[in-house]
Amino acid sequence: MGQHRVVSLLPSATEVVAAAAGSEVLVGRSHECDFPLAIDNLPALTSANNDFVSSAQMNDAVTSSLQAGNSLYRLDDQLLASLRPDCVVTQDLCAVCAVDLSTVQRAVSDSVQILCLNPFTLEDVLADIRRVGTALHTESRAETSARKLEHRIDVACKLAAARSAGVRPKVDPLFPGGHWTPQIVELAGGVHPINPPRGPKLGAKASFPLDHATFIESDCDWIVICPCGLDLRQTAKELPALTSQPWWPGLRAVQKGQVAVCDGHQMFNRPGPRLVDGLEWLVGLLWDCPETIPRGFPWMMLEELQQLYPDAAAVVPGVAVSAADSDPCSLTPDIEAAHAAAQSAGSNTYLDPVTGYTVFTEGFLRDKQGFCCGNRCRHCPFGHFMVEPMRGKRTARFKGATHLRPGKHTVKGPVTCIIWHGGPASHLLLRAAQARHQNTPEQTQQTWAPVLVVAVDGQDQVWGRRGIKIEKLRYKRPEIHFQKMEIRKGST
Repeated sequence: MGQHRVVSLLPSATEVVAAAAGSEVLVGRSHECDFPLAIDNLPALTSANNDFVSSAQMNDAVTSSLQAGNSLYRLDDQLLASLRPDCVVTQDLCAVCAVDLSTVQRAVSDSVQILCLNPFTLEDVLADIRRVGTALHTESRAETSARKLEHRIDVACKLAAARSAGVRPKVDPLFPGGHWTPQIVELAGGVHPINPPRGPKLGAKASFPLDHATFIESDCDWIVICPCGLDLRQTAKELPALTSQPWWPGLRAVQKGQVAVCDGHQMFNRPGPRLVDGLEWLVGLLWDCPETIPRGFPWMMLEELQQLYPDAAAVVPGVAVSAADSDPCSLTPDIEAAHAAAQSAGSNTYLDPVTGYTVFTEGFLRDKQGFCCGNRCRHCPFGHFMVEPMRGKRTARFKGATHLRPGKHTVKGPVTCIIWHGGPASHLLLRAAQARHQNTPEQTQQTWAPVLVVAVDGQDQVWGRRGIKIEKLRYKRPEIHFQKMEIRKGST
């Protein structure tokens, strides 16, 4: 038997076929199939009847079309016939996602095999890979692909289980994820509070419109935004409709800076092999394990997306709407008075009298949070030490001695303190101390904890005798913990 000729009419099915039999068996695709890259030159057999303008417009168009019994997509019957496929892969799980099954059945002859993939869980995706492999006589390749994915799932789940003992963050996509998404959340060590899985190794019910009250009451630790069919740029344009809501800044996840945005066109909404990428990313996000996040995974924190696409600027506690146009630390008398009153009352936050935004107080950031979160908070007492350059300038000032990068675990082993001024002697001293530790037999199995004590000028924000700006400090030695002490000009 020669090589099969396969047409895939669904992005997730295209990825499943590529995993099970290789992209070389594909001779045609849908207009939305874009992965793997090798299929880009294949003819597209479908097109949409409605052009996307906005989420609200598309929702209305889809609803009207379905109520009228009209298809959302067109299938080029003549092109399909000219490709002479012996197998067409499609789905009948969602009329919104792709050409419906009845349209495909009318377009092909009885001799053409139709594979209908309708996964509800990760296990179903793996089973589909094996089923496609059987249908296309590539069982060995399909089994190898499925086992590699199973191994990655097992590694990610074990890591999540080790980190999540007794603590399970609640994660909630804005239009609550259905079918396989809640299962992925559970496997990553989280809890999906609105649409949980129906049981172990089971998916949840289909996604549904979510009212604001239910969303607010879910009190999520994390919010993951990944709209179906939208990439990051398109999602950024839609964000203000959500983030401008009066209740948005009061959400716990928003106040903690724990809102992530994913490419919903590529990730989570395609029940294919890359759902495992989504699982690994979610484990890395929830449990601070960046090493588990697949290279090139398309996501950003909300604040980063808003800086990259200014049109997406919205309410983020303590953060200026546009870092280029405003200074979060330029305090008017009204703001100073509101902040002072909140500090006196022992409150964690206050309302900005100009914008109405919720802003963290200096006392909360210093005494309860205890470190710079990187969100460019207005009253950050840590000099915006962890703020990435793309999020704007570090304009906050240091206030008092503090540990700039607190560790998450207690170090058991020798601690070496080095007065660090940034010159060659400092680097040589650090290397010598590290070599001395490594050459000591009784210490080779212990964790060595170097602590660099740095003198920082509180006015000019420079450190050490070399006058290096504090914003460069964390990039010099990212693996080292720094202890900062403020000095004044002319002091000893």
